[in-house]
Amino acid sequence: MIYSEDIKKEIRNGISCKRYLKESKNGMYVCPFCLSGTGKNKTGALKLYDSNTWTCHKCNRSGDVLDLIQLENNCSFEEALLFGASELGLQVESYGIRNNVSKSYSFSN
Repeated sequence: MIYSEDIKKEIRNGISCKRYLKESKNGMYVCPFCLSGTGKNKTGALKLYDSNTWTCHKCNRSGDVLDLIQLENNCSFEEALLFGASELGLQVESYGIRNNVSKSYSFSN
């Protein structure tokens, strides 16, 4: 299914990646994929950028808030879009998306 770039942009701009990330001692973040920053020295390897995107300099993964929503909730991209839209109070139908997902999700924070 093709999704409107408008709704992706609204979610990416409206929900901060910080909501899903734990800051480490060195001002970087713990990577939810490789768990950098959970070891003995507690130095994270994930860099969060002003564009609300991130890169882990240990496992080389990168992404945005939609990737983190998928990881946190173990869901598809479509479900992450619907979840993000719900968190922001967006009406997905106005973006041409039908909400046919029956699962419910929640932020861990």
